[in-house]
Amino acid sequence: RQMPWARWLIAALFCQAIYIGGYLGELLTESLSGKIFWDNLQWLPSLSIVLFQALFVRAYTGRKPLPSWLLLQLGIVPIAVTTLAFTNPWHHYIALGHRIIPGWPAAALYYEFGTVAWLTLPYWLGLQGMSIVTMVEYGLAQRGVFRRQALGILIGLLLPSLTFVTALLGITLAGYRDIGPLALALA
Repeated sequence: RQMPWARWLIAALFCQAIYIGGYLGELLTESLSGKIFWDNLQWLPSLSIVLFQALFVRAYTGRKPLPSWLLLQLGIVPIAVTTLAFTNPWHHYIALGHRIIPGWPAAALYYEFGTVAWLTLPYWLGLQGMSIVTMVEYGLAQRGVFRRQALGILIGLLLPSLTFVTALLGITLAGYRDIGPLALALA
């Protein structure tokens, strides 16, 4: 049986692995500049994950693929934001006031989100929301094992969404604002 959704799932999982690796690099690095580097590196996979998940959900549920012009525009966002993250010292569009907050098991990097970081919110919420709504609709139309599969995918979409919202609200866990990579590892 053909699985046209598999390539998007593999791409999302690959981005999750890079995101988790970048997060571990950030945790294990002690210097502020090192933590900023690893944090900047995480922008590309963190924004790419939601795009690949949306493409996976559309293909998995049999929805029409996104037009190539829209896919190109959506794909530019993670690259542009990552470029701005690495050039942030010149313009501060991504983050302001980087500092290290002592904590266990490692010190946490903390900063205020810049304008562009806040502008990624509609991108993230739009793609994630589209994926969640599509999967709910699909799951409700299914029976038996297919409904359970849809529920599993839905949980995998909802858990990282919850951590994203807590990060935006400034809710921390053991001093860490971004626990998204941990949620992805669990999902």
